[in-house]
Amino acid sequence: MKTFFATLACAAAASSFMAEDDTLRFWKWAIDHGRNYQSEEELEHRFLNYLKNEAEVNVLNSLGHDATYAVNGLSDLTKEEYKQLLGYIPEDQSLFDEAEQ
Repeated sequence: MKTFFATLACAAAASSFMAEDDTLRFWKWAIDHGRNYQSEEELEHRFLNYLKNEAEVNVLNSLGHDATYAVNGLSDLTKEEYKQLLGYIPEDQSLFDEAEQ
């Protein structure tokens, strides 16, 4: 249930920005981080990931915690891509790998 409300809050935060501003912020971020996408599809995918992650940052910052959150060089990744980058192995997969050894 918490995930649903967090997702809803992220969507609301994302919709509060104008599309043109979203595009400009994304392109500035992409240039600052040296991003070069290979296709229109990848560009759209990364843009939407960036908007989701930026919305999550905005929600976290609005909660009044002592920490300050911001987008970073990984902000165009999905949660799954980020986990994979860190070497995360789902529990089910690790059990399968152990059984093969």
